[in-house]
This record gives sequence, C-alpha cells and structure tokens, in this order.
Amino acid sequence: MNPYRIYFPPAALRGLRALPAQLQQEVRLHLENVATLAAFRRPSELRNLYSEPDACFAAHVSTARALFTIDADLRTLYVKRVEASPAAA
Repeated sequence: MNPYRIYFPPAALRGLRALPAQLQQEVRLHLENVATLAAFRRPSELRNLYSEPDACFAAHVSTARALFTIDADLRTLYVKRVEASPAAA
C-alpha cells in the first residue's frame, strides 16, 4: 500500500529549513513513518481521530515539533508548522 504524500506549505518548509540539518532529517523521517502508518488505516478511522476540522496532531522529534493534519480523502499528510519545541527555546 502506498504511503500518504507529505505536503509542506511554504511557511512550514521555512520552519523546517530553519532547523539544523540532522534535526530536519529526523523530522522528515518521523513524518514519513506517520504517513506510512496512515496508509494502513481506513479513511473512516482517520477521520474519527479528531472531532474538529481545525484539530491537528503534534509530532515531537528531539527538540522540534511538527503540527500536521491528515486528509484521508486526498491521502495527504498536511504539515501546518514546523518549529523548535518550546522546551528547547
């Protein structure tokens, strides 16, 4: 089964590029793993993971945080923001 595609809008991509190179790789790898796992879930299961349309998931990787949503219909993981974790700042 093909994993979901990962979409970084320009603002999220700028946030990712502001991180050190090693941390960028860790964040990308983590999001790729999430996308692969999402591919094995039924779309209805993914829609039920959050009740509000603006709700999003937070992935904490080392000293970074990525906020993202999952669009089950488009099979896309949409990254809203990537930033240094507040604890690391």
